[in-house]
Amino acid sequence: LQTEGLKSRADVEDKQLKLQETEAKLIGQENKLLASKNELINARLDVNRTASEYAEKISKAQSDKFTASSAQFDTEAQVSKLENASANYELRNKMRYILAPQNGYINKAIKSGIGETFKEGEQLVGIMPADYDIAVETFIEPIDLPLIYVGEDIRVQFDGWPAIVFSGWPDASFGTYSGTVVAVETFISANGKFRVLVAPKKEAEQWPKNVRVGSGARTIALLQDVPIWYELWRKLNGFPPDYYLPTTAKDLKIEKKCRTLHEHNEEIVTNDIIKLLIEDTEIVLVSDAGTPAISDPGYYLVQQCIKKNIPFTLLPGPSSVISALVMSGLSTSSFSFHGFVPRKKNQKKDFFKSLRHEKNTAILFESAKRIEDTLQVLIEEYSSTKKIALCREMTKLHETIERGTIEDVFQRLKAGKIVLKGEFVVVIECSSELKKSFIIDKKIKESFLNFLPAKDAAKLISLLTKENKRDIYKQLLD
Repeated sequence: LQTEGLKSRADVEDKQLKLQETEAKLIGQENKLLASKNELINARLDVNRTASEYAEKISKAQSDKFTASSAQFDTEAQVSKLENASANYELRNKMRYILAPQNGYINKAIKSGIGETFKEGEQLVGIMPADYDIAVETFIEPIDLPLIYVGEDIRVQFDGWPAIVFSGWPDASFGTYSGTVVAVETFISANGKFRVLVAPKKEAEQWPKNVRVGSGARTIALLQDVPIWYELWRKLNGFPPDYYLPTTAKDLKIEKKCRTLHEHNEEIVTNDIIKLLIEDTEIVLVSDAGTPAISDPGYYLVQQCIKKNIPFTLLPGPSSVISALVMSGLSTSSFSFHGFVPRKKNQKKDFFKSLRHEKNTAILFESAKRIEDTLQVLIEEYSSTKKIALCREMTKLHETIERGTIEDVFQRLKAGKIVLKGEFVVVIECSSELKKSFIIDKKIKESFLNFLPAKDAAKLISLLTKENKRDIYKQLLD
């Protein structure tokens, strides 16, 4: 513009001066920025230096702490060593003497001589206790354990003292002595029974003075003064054979001392029981095997007692349901009990179909005569690979358990490896769903049968699909 004469030289120089001033300001601001960055770097260096100093101090303090702990542990180890040495010296000093577990008199030297050596636990002498309490040791069957409790009255007959015992009426016997249960062991003995200690009853006649340690004795116990009137089946477990009748029994003209309670007479007999209970008569309902009202009569009686406000209780015993569940090896987190399986085949099928949504471990009862048919229905309605446990004669002498898939257990039964006697408890794996339908396409069926016999084709398809070979074979023949 200046060369063209549009601007004067003074204007141009003025603009140049302003430009130089602006550039000088820019340079000044850049210098301030660099100075600030230098200050920031110096500050960071100070922070790092301070952190390093404190880290060094902390490390030193921790090192001192660990050194002190090490010294403490070393001191404790030395103390323990000294204590062990002291205990060893004390034990060696005690070895100069042989101590008996209680005060008494030496009546027999089992090992004699001077300078003899013996091992720990070896018998040296026989000791007769100086102060002892007389007690009779007796043993009871596990099934009778719930009937024995501390403080129960027991009749004792000692060897060498003549006695006349009336079966069922021990209190009226002659030559027997009163005793009280003072202890019942909680673990079973080597003979398969539980040990019970019976001491003399303080307010009763004294035991013979000539009774000595090791004398033989026979004990008799009954269910207090409770008359047993009714039993579920044909016999009673371990109870004395004779019982007495209450006086109120004459009103009902009951001739037998025990009456049978079953599904055909349950209502009539229950009404008789209720009448006696209202008259304050004590009655015991006994099951030969199992628990009353669990797949056995007794439910109606319980309902009537509740309705009439009659108090009652249960004396629990062995449970085949719980024993089978635990010993089956299947899930015990949740289970359901369904009683006896229906007898007819169609009813069995409907019964197992109703369990299709059952997500608990299922427990069933079945008899030896129908167990084979029941397993056959299980194979038809469920996957043959489902796990079951076949438990026979649970809680009894000849208890056996067969575990495996339905197919495996069924084959063992067909081969005669399972004894068909007694009653069975069947435990079925949870998530009892019906087997999924497996249908072979018509074209696939024709393709296999064009090259292979039905039997070989069923084997090959079973290997490929993991389905039951028998079911596939049936479809190939249809």
